[in-house]
Amino acid sequence: MTLALLGLLAGLAGPARAQGDEEAARREPAPTVLAIVVEGARRYTDEQLVRALGQGLGEPLDQFAINRGIDNLYRSLRVRSAVYVRRVEGGVELRLEVVELPADRDPRFVGNNKVKTDDLREWALLEDREELYLHEAPRVRQRILDGYRREGFYWAEVDVLTRGGAEEGVVPDVIFEIREGPRVRVSDVIVRGNDSMPDRGMLLWRRGLSHLARRSLGGPGVLNWFGDRFVEEELQADLVAMRQVYRDRGYLDAVVEVERLDFNEERDRVVIHIVVDEGEPYRVARVGVQAVEWGPRREDGTPSFEPAELLFPEEELVELLELHEGDLFSASGRASDERALLDYYGERGFVDHFSLPRAMRFQIVDPLLIYDVENRTVDVTYRVVQGRELRIREIRFAGTEHTLDRVLRRELSVFPGGPADMVEIRRSLARIQGTGYFSDPSNPIDHPDPTFRFVEVEGLDSEVDIEFLVEEGRVVDFNVSGGFDTNNGLFALLSVSMRNFDVSRMPSGILAMPGEVYRKEAFHGAGQRLDIEVSPGTQVNRFRIRFQEPDVFRRHLDPIGFDVDLYAREQIFSSHDERRRALVLRLSRRFGRNTSIFGGVQIGDVRVSNLDSTITNQLINFGAPRQPPPGPQSLVDQEADGTQALNGLLGDFVYRELDNLLTPRNGIRFRSNNAFYTDALGSGYEFFSTVNQFDLYTSVRQDRRGLDQVLHFEVDFGVAEPFGSTDVVPYSERFFLGGVRSMRGFEFRGVGPVDPITEFAEGGESTLNGTLEYVIPLLSQTQRRTFQEVETLRGVLFLDYGILDPNGGFPDVDELRVSAGFGIGLAAPLPLTLNFGFPLRDQDGDQLQVFSFGLSIN
Repeated sequence: MTLALLGLLAGLAGPARAQGDEEAARREPAPTVLAIVVEGARRYTDEQLVRALGQGLGEPLDQFAINRGIDNLYRSLRVRSAVYVRRVEGGVELRLEVVELPADRDPRFVGNNKVKTDDLREWALLEDREELYLHEAPRVRQRILDGYRREGFYWAEVDVLTRGGAEEGVVPDVIFEIREGPRVRVSDVIVRGNDSMPDRGMLLWRRGLSHLARRSLGGPGVLNWFGDRFVEEELQADLVAMRQVYRDRGYLDAVVEVERLDFNEERDRVVIHIVVDEGEPYRVARVGVQAVEWGPRREDGTPSFEPAELLFPEEELVELLELHEGDLFSASGRASDERALLDYYGERGFVDHFSLPRAMRFQIVDPLLIYDVENRTVDVTYRVVQGRELRIREIRFAGTEHTLDRVLRRELSVFPGGPADMVEIRRSLARIQGTGYFSDPSNPIDHPDPTFRFVEVEGLDSEVDIEFLVEEGRVVDFNVSGGFDTNNGLFALLSVSMRNFDVSRMPSGILAMPGEVYRKEAFHGAGQRLDIEVSPGTQVNRFRIRFQEPDVFRRHLDPIGFDVDLYAREQIFSSHDERRRALVLRLSRRFGRNTSIFGGVQIGDVRVSNLDSTITNQLINFGAPRQPPPGPQSLVDQEADGTQALNGLLGDFVYRELDNLLTPRNGIRFRSNNAFYTDALGSGYEFFSTVNQFDLYTSVRQDRRGLDQVLHFEVDFGVAEPFGSTDVVPYSERFFLGGVRSMRGFEFRGVGPVDPITEFAEGGESTLNGTLEYVIPLLSQTQRRTFQEVETLRGVLFLDYGILDPNGGFPDVDELRVSAGFGIGLAAPLPLTLNFGFPLRDQDGDQLQVFSFGLSIN
């Protein structure tokens, strides 16, 4: 820029005219540019350079355009330039002198035997360029060297050799001479001095400093046979992470550093020695809570705070906190305390949310920490900007173009006129998401989850509107699919499922119906559900139509629902064939937000036929009078009974308090299903059955992606008790264990006791079974717009247990079966599970199966 201005001024001061003052020059009309002469061009044509300069021929001289053009010549063409002006008759002539920076149009790389040239060009940021300017060579060399170090080439060296470029007409030649050296892998990482957090265990049972810091570098292991590549940047990141672990646990003076690196003779393996000086941990001397207000910003731009009056007694707030006098000063304790303060204030309408302006928002700012180095203590004072107590004026929904307002409002536990309770707002959001109306399970990456924001009310400082932001999802699923699993064999599936159905919202015509349903303009928006399913298969054929109305009488907060379910199922077991048909009518009543009861009636029948030849042959050999008859007795008896009515009363109970109904991470769920079959309703069998299931979900830890590792505990207890004219619970209504969904490691219905002659499972009149699972997110993708991570592949470690008792009553613990193993499951877009189960305790006659899977393909 300076060179250009000097050249321009020099031209204006030439023989054609003397330089006047700038004010006079601005008053005169600008002369016309009659010609532009280019000097010094070699690679570029005169036309290219003049076009980049931006001064047109026949146009008035524009000094500002020329200055911009000189900048543009350097930025786009890497040309240094100066412009000189000479007056001629009728105007001016410009002389554009250019000096093209020396460049190599084809830089070369030599010595890269283990890394492809294309990769080198990518590292050097040259993949989309044809030339390299000489002044860029040192930066490119560093990029190449950094790339080698990231790939584990610790000993790599890169030199830049240049030829030409200084003399006129000589094309520069740039050569990057590479000496790669061996790729280095880690043989071991030895940490000493970490006495309070020694490294112990293996795989998922690891403990200690390295595990807590999530150390990335490590030696050979079960899942990494050769050890990690030695990357110095990763080593430094591991050291920082280890130091942070100590800081988080109160060891504020801890020092973590590399003691030495031991390389082998070939220089391709390294043992990393890390030494730790823990020091003494700091403990809490005093804990307090202080209210502050935003003050003016300081000169360096940081905020200042001024004292304010607490709205609640400090003693009451301190009682909520986890950290107390004498406790270790830990980051987890601070985080727990801040969460407790957030919840306490949030339940009372003091809201911390990004959508609110700073003056209204509750915030926890950095605490005031006073350290006593001699005594290793810390005075902790939490500072809160209390903001304003907010109440809800109005609750709105955005994105519900085709869904009725009442469908969402019945999921809310906050109301207009009440406090803006953040705890209940988030619970309401979880229930809205749990409906499934505003999600797309087949494409969770592109479909954002429901969220909310606060909207200020003009003229009202203490009231806000809440706006829940949703996007109607794929609630009409038409599937033509097929699959195979180890329980049900090969099957096809034709189904239509509408999760937000509206039976009263009819299409405008038959021909218009497909388009209107697709656009959610018909049969959509009332929160009802319709499922139609036809599934033929090699082992199972089934048909089902189900309609659910969750709020028949529009009661809103305590709705009464209606459910009609018509289904038929035929299944081929190894021992027999079974056909089941039923019509189920149920009413439901919800109490509060978490509790529901159900009552109804079932009208149906069941038939057992085509007993396996093993059983029929035993009948022939032993004769009908034999006691007990061959094969499971209840199976033989039921086959002789033929088709029998199965009519009864149903009563269910559900309680659930989960943070997310679709993928729970924390919370509990209990369900009790009860049936009473009696001849008073025309049933061929009389018995009572109850199946109770309890689930507990606990988030154990959250990884760097924000995904939770979840511990899931489940226990199921079931009893079937005959009465009246029925002496034994029919075989088709007994309990069985084994397969993909219960007791992995055993075949489908492979858990005994078994009939000693036919080796078929007898089933039980009572069962106690369940699982302990540790679920680990393996792969995820970032959801668009929200930038949240969505789990796509998960791993699971499981311990399954189960007992079957053929005679009813409380199951006999001597019949306990236990299996353990691991599995991999796709969360999206296909429901695929692969399980490897290994029985730890089994009994004679059990049928074992290590591998099992289930798959469904759209």
